[in-house]
Amino acid sequence: MTRREPPSRPTILVVEDEEPVQQLVADLLDGEGYHVLVADDGAQALALVTADCPDLVLTDLMMPVMSGVELCQRLRADERTRQVPIVVMTAAGRAQSEAARADAYVAKPFDIDVLLDVVVSYVGPGRT
Repeated sequence: MTRREPPSRPTILVVEDEEPVQQLVADLLDGEGYHVLVADDGAQALALVTADCPDLVLTDLMMPVMSGVELCQRLRADERTRQVPIVVMTAAGRAQSEAARADAYVAKPFDIDVLLDVVVSYVGPGRT
């Protein structure tokens, strides 16, 4: 008899240059049972995506090195990642998230319950 592995936890990539916000979101998602990857900017995020394609990307838009808008554009241009849902967390406004071709937008400062609802709507609950 072959033993089946339990389903893996959804992987979420958090791309945020403000360490306190990055840590808050990562801890929240980890506590909800998700596998969390973190990056400080779009360039780091692309390197992580190459190694471990996430089920969802949560990204800020205004970051050093590579902006969230450019990150979104590159993810959408790559056949391997174009279907990965992208949720923008930003104070920049909805128009910027639409320009980035994000699937959803969460305004900063965000309500934790709203953020979790958006995450669950794209990848389901973290605990299986």
